[in-house]
Amino acid sequence: MKNWKDINWTKTELEVYDLQRKIYISSVDVESKKKALTRKYQKELVESHEAKLVAIRRITQRIELLNELQLDGSANSIKGSLYLNHRG
Repeated sequence: MKNWKDINWTKTELEVYDLQRKIYISSVDVESKKKALTRKYQKELVESHEAKLVAIRRITQRIELLNELQLDGSANSIKGSLYLNHRG
């Protein structure tokens, strides 16, 4: 297991993005072969270690940002939008 700081986040996020892109491309085509391929990619994404790492990282970053905002006293105005609109 790698240390959290040793993870190559660019590569990890690119791998997740590539799987998401494959899911989209295969889902646009309506052929039955593509539907099976879409399911395969979806399962691969759900079981992906990289996807789990990226999800944990995004949640951690949001929590850290929210905590910083609460220290400033400005969290009340944007607390809801932080969870609904933030994608990163």
